[in-house]
Amino acid sequence: MIRINTKDLEPLGFKGLGLMASSWHHHYYLELPKKRKIYIVDSLDQSISHFKLTPKEYQQYKQDRVSLIPLGCCSAGGSDRILKENPTLDFEGDFEQLGRKRDVIKYIKDIVDNA
Repeated sequence: MIRINTKDLEPLGFKGLGLMASSWHHHYYLELPKKRKIYIVDSLDQSISHFKLTPKEYQQYKQDRVSLIPLGCCSAGGSDRILKENPTLDFEGDFEQLGRKRDVIKYIKDIVDNA
């Protein structure tokens, strides 16, 4: 299993999701404001997905009124936020299918660059 770390994705602009600064996160995300897309790399389930938001959804997202629910996750409920589930899947499987770690990082970069 190829383990993606914070240092691997930070140069691409991704940030780790979580409460603590760490060298590893379950999810990493990248916002592309001009395209209203948010990319998510799941380093545990080894998937890459993205949400494409409407202008209104993106405005609400920036106002912290929209929660994006990654693949394999669910909402705990009890919030007045708008929930957006079912992102578009860009890759799912074993990252080793793509080659070595540097090949995986290049693959992710290519997806984001061609968004």
